[in-house]
Amino acid sequence: MANKFLNLLLVLCSVLFCICIILGAGWFTCFKAKHAIDINDLSYNQVQILMRQYLDNTPGVLRYTWFEPEIGYTLKPHAKLTCWGDTFESNGIGYRTAPTKKNRGTYRILFLGDSWTYVMGVSETESFPHQFEVIANRFAGLDKRIQAWTLALPGYNTTNEIAALDAFYDQIQPNAVVLCPTMNDINSTLEISPQGNFLRSRRNQCQDLNFYSHFRPMDSYLYLSRWERVYGLLRETELRLYEKGVPFFLFFITPYDEAMVHHLVERAKIESPYTIVPTEYVFGKWRQSSEKFGHGTPEAYVIYAKIVYQMVAKEQGWKALGKGVKTEKGVEVPAYFDTPPGNWDKECSELLKARVRKYLSYGFTPGSKYSKSQCVGNIDFATGGISSGKSLILLRRRSNATRLSLTVRRILKARILYPLVLKFRISSPSGGTRVTVEIPKSGAEVQKVVVPIPSDIQEGSAIDLVVDTPRSIVSPNYVSCSVYVTGVEQN
Repeated sequence: MANKFLNLLLVLCSVLFCICIILGAGWFTCFKAKHAIDINDLSYNQVQILMRQYLDNTPGVLRYTWFEPEIGYTLKPHAKLTCWGDTFESNGIGYRTAPTKKNRGTYRILFLGDSWTYVMGVSETESFPHQFEVIANRFAGLDKRIQAWTLALPGYNTTNEIAALDAFYDQIQPNAVVLCPTMNDINSTLEISPQGNFLRSRRNQCQDLNFYSHFRPMDSYLYLSRWERVYGLLRETELRLYEKGVPFFLFFITPYDEAMVHHLVERAKIESPYTIVPTEYVFGKWRQSSEKFGHGTPEAYVIYAKIVYQMVAKEQGWKALGKGVKTEKGVEVPAYFDTPPGNWDKECSELLKARVRKYLSYGFTPGSKYSKSQCVGNIDFATGGISSGKSLILLRRRSNATRLSLTVRRILKARILYPLVLKFRISSPSGGTRVTVEIPKSGAEVQKVVVPIPSDIQEGSAIDLVVDTPRSIVSPNYVSCSVYVTGVEQN
């Protein structure tokens, strides 16, 4: 009897052990899935908390460029630094690249860009500018040493990059310049703390509307006008370098719609050669995991280096690679020395209008199917909570509608915040419309606001509703809020 009991107990223990293994494996899988976060799936409030935690723990490796505020920041110069997946020594002006002194017999190509050109998550020798240098010295056939010099940092936008080029040009003395735009180059300039960290103030006060990189390209006047200003800067830079006899190239890295690139290049009258990385070389096996830095892999950067080299070599008369880079369809990645034939204005417009239909609704309701795609800046798509600074709500223009009707709710417990003056603006080519409203300290909790829709916004295009808020209340977890926009309708 005792033996039977022991055998039964042994069987039960074995079964329980197996169950524990299965549960443990399940827990581990769920844990990994839970922690594999896509930041685009988070609400604005969640992003605020995450960014505060992240920024407070970033290494203090930056310095504010007081001598040229438009640059924003550089690395601390002449410092041994460990950041973004690499340990290195910065040069005398604060970049992860060679010293500024240019040796005789050197042909220096300057790469301008953001985190994709800096190449977060890999060493400097694995970056595509360095791989370009290796390829060029092997194939170009020059009697000079070709040196790739990188003026790039995470968070830079086109304004920062061009300001850095102008400020450091005489020290760097480039023989050619390659500027590498990415899809978030219309973002506002990041700020840093005195300790050298990226800074997001607790009140999250933005001087400019901050377009996050997940804002999809669409037929929005505000979005396209910012891109046109960026391409205008590229054209001005092209002309200044042309006067100096310095060739200028554009290398579009992150996934771009070719029709949009051709349209904007043509509209800005840019004449420099340009090339675009095919989308297939940006995702999948060519991209680091989000747990790392979410940028390209070393293998991807070898591909990028070859694409850039083919463009530069053709323009400069260097020897071509024995084998170029081809797309999945077997077509060699082209370099454009003139905008290719096509009605790019029409094609770009159709593409961007299709995105409006896909991602925007005629109204706005927090937490709805479309709300995530409709919110940009300091607004929480899940609750409609708006923080201080500028926020953007996007809607699809309905035919025959003449106004937007908004429902705004104040925070009952935050009496010290009110009265609060809110400014509403809809941007358009004609100048748009503006409405100013005061949210009182007492009275009705909910207030209706009416904003006229400019007549020159076409049916099916995006309506850019900007809300400007002067201040907000900050909770202990650093989530700030001024009011809630609980609904927007067109009528």
